[in-house]
Amino acid sequence: MTDYPIDPTLKDNALAYQLYQALFLQGVSPQEMDGGYRETNYAGIHCPIATDSFCMKGTPGTLEANDVLEYAFNHDQKYNALLVKTLGEPLPWSLDDLNPATIFDEQIRGRVQEAIDTLRGILKTAGINEGTEDYKERMAVGMYYLTALPDAQSMSNFSQDPLTPVPTRNLLCIQELVDLGLGAFKEYLITHGGLRAEGDSSEGYSALEAIRRNQGADTELSKILIAVLRMAGLKPEFVDVDRENLQSDDPITQELIKNVPVGTDQICVGIQIFGGFRLLDPTLINSNANYDKYDRLTLRQYLSVDYLNRGVVWANKGDWDKAIIDYSKALEINSEHVMVYNNRGNAWAEKGDLDQAIADYAKSLGINPEYYDAYYNRGIAWANKGEWDKAIEDFTRAIEIDPVNA
Repeated sequence: MTDYPIDPTLKDNALAYQLYQALFLQGVSPQEMDGGYRETNYAGIHCPIATDSFCMKGTPGTLEANDVLEYAFNHDQKYNALLVKTLGEPLPWSLDDLNPATIFDEQIRGRVQEAIDTLRGILKTAGINEGTEDYKERMAVGMYYLTALPDAQSMSNFSQDPLTPVPTRNLLCIQELVDLGLGAFKEYLITHGGLRAEGDSSEGYSALEAIRRNQGADTELSKILIAVLRMAGLKPEFVDVDRENLQSDDPITQELIKNVPVGTDQICVGIQIFGGFRLLDPTLINSNANYDKYDRLTLRQYLSVDYLNRGVVWANKGDWDKAIIDYSKALEINSEHVMVYNNRGNAWAEKGDLDQAIADYAKSLGINPEYYDAYYNRGIAWANKGEWDKAIEDFTRAIEIDPVNA
């Protein structure tokens, strides 16, 4: 196809190589695809700023699998149909299923667009010009509440129920919109309701499916919020939050955080406003999520996390084969995610394939030599194989990392 140098990882990665061939046929040169890719938080490194050079990887002048994947997902709106065809399913942050025979997605997009147009008109009347930081902030907060609030009937029921917790009542009051001079949009939301999905999130739903089923939690709401903000012309990013730093004054949210499945990532949304980076977590009671440890994800990185979370869903159901399939997809998209190797190792161990499990734990430790879980799990695998010396070695290393673990 071209004389441009190609790394062996590209042809070894079926997804990346298929996208490379399709993009090349559409006129995208290898030089365009060879823009590097971001990696973060897999060896204890946090990248709170998207342009941090130490978070960029790739060899200039050599096209790698991750280069192609990063390029394709960074241009997902242009190549949406191609990505859906290659992945075999819609993008999880999209409100378009690309199926002309269905109308639900079209109805949802119409509902979102009506809310955007309403808020845009309110801002225009107030003299807040599109493209300004004031406009971006108010549009972002307005779309946050469109996502965070339930439908109009549910809001009415919550407001009338004396047992509704005070923090939740504060959310339903939507005082933040009033403080920003958007009282008219508050009234619009009270009348028309929001898109909040509530309840069971155990299936790892896409944004559209979460709205359709009214099922989902933190990650599903963040997918919906990303889609809504993008429709509003903003540039939101997925953000991976350190679960140990999650906090909330809302008892309902406290319970939700406590029950986030171990092995999954907590995902919220961030957006650049007024020279800073504002975190939006639709599970909280206002649009300011003050998490101090987080990583900004490219869409490629996020999609890997989405498959990771779905793999955890299957693992929690004891369906190890489906868990391994989704973990493998996650690694095909992002081969540097230590948690996925560890989780897939656990799935192999549950299936009784200890050699495969040990190989995955080793890959995890090759990326992050300080990863406690992989030493601990590999120690168990060695013990189950009767390799006592190797088990003791791994358990000893785990103790060095976490000396107070009984």
